[in-house]
Amino acid sequence: MAALIYIMLIEAVHRNSFKSACLWIKERPGDYALNALLFIALEGLFTAASGAFFTGGCIAAVLCLTLAAVGFFKRAARNEPLYFSDIFLAFKVMGVAGASNIIMTPRILISLAAGTVIEAGISFLPLPDINTSARVVIGVVSLFVILMLTIKKSDDFTYRRKGFLRGFVLN
Repeated sequence: MAALIYIMLIEAVHRNSFKSACLWIKERPGDYALNALLFIALEGLFTAASGAFFTGGCIAAVLCLTLAAVGFFKRAARNEPLYFSDIFLAFKVMGVAGASNIIMTPRILISLAAGTVIEAGISFLPLPDINTSARVVIGVVSLFVILMLTIKKSDDFTYRRKGFLRGFVLN
């Protein structure tokens, strides 16, 4: 359930509109579900690496919400989507971003705050410890799901149609 909320928040940040994110969810429920599955797989990967459900969820949430915010800023500044290769240019961009006129919008701040509240709420749930064999299984299944969701590339693949998370991974 949290993954569905996170995808809505990620799309709201990326689209700079909760209304636009909800409209996308209504029009493209299959893509919404695939983005949620990709998010769950990322959570599983980080959970397997860290050995804790809460830590894995926090890492996935912070990473994805941050990428969505950076993607929004890049699109606002340069009118182009965030590409995976842009991560390697991040340190150069930080020097340029300080001189830009891009500011945090209330929608982005609300989405980031909502993600923080969700993770804080999850921290109060009693979550079991994960043994080594379970971590390996979670990691392998998560990697398999990520590979299956990212192996097919399409010429008409856009963030607007397929969603931010899948668009970022496939571009």
